[in-house]
Amino acid sequence: MLVVISYDVKDDKRRNRIARTLLNY
Repeated sequence: MLVVISYDVKDDKRRNRIARTLLNY
């Protein structure tokens, strides 16, 4: 469970970075 949650958090960070780059463009 903890591993899955931590993995989800990492995915969220990656998504946030992609969203920020898209907003910048």
